[in-house]
Amino acid sequence: MSTQPRKSVLLTSSGDGVSTGIAYHLSKQGCRINMFVKSAENVYFAFHPHMSGKIQDPLQLAEDEFKRIAKVNFMAAWFLLTAVGKRMRDSKLGGSIIFLTTIIGAERGLYPGGAAYGSCLAVVHQLVSTAAVDLGKYNIRVNGISRGLHLDDGYVKSVGRERAEKMVKAANPLNRWLDVKNDVASTVIYLISDGSRYMTGTTIFVDGAQSIVRPRMKSYM
Repeated sequence: MSTQPRKSVLLTSSGDGVSTGIAYHLSKQGCRINMFVKSAENVYFAFHPHMSGKIQDPLQLAEDEFKRIAKVNFMAAWFLLTAVGKRMRDSKLGGSIIFLTTIIGAERGLYPGGAAYGSCLAVVHQLVSTAAVDLGKYNIRVNGISRGLHLDDGYVKSVGRERAEKMVKAANPLNRWLDVKNDVASTVIYLISDGSRYMTGTTIFVDGAQSIVRPRMKSYM
């Protein structure tokens, strides 16, 4: 689906494969990808929080480490939302804000050792809903994408790549892990397009139903 010409996208990311794939596909659609906002154009904002911190028991997590995880995965989202939202409001053009998280932040995607990281992402999911209510009057839409896990995610790597590859059929009805280059970008493109102009406050799961069959993964995760 075309995103219409000359849409400007501010993409923040950790430089991982998912965000690189998103940037590639957005550029193919003719979007201008920026690390800043130009007031003369509509700005469509995609924020990609990345995993921060070790997989560990929350009782063993140091206070400084928790603060770092919260700063990267929630506080950054909050301050970017307010900064970009103000620019969109003042331009009177509106825009689309997209938060990219993972299923670890959802009730049906819980993993052991992810209390701090998952809690921060859960707050971002709530931010999607509450910000949509407050920013709608400025023609600003706020949505989220909760992606599935891929082979380089910490939670998959913790069980070993070979084992994860063997167990993928039990973990995913589509019999594969997330393709970081291609599986998420099309949903981002849809959410910044006019085709989603009446969609706001929604988190879309792009996880190949990983989170639905999550209970079956207890044997190895």
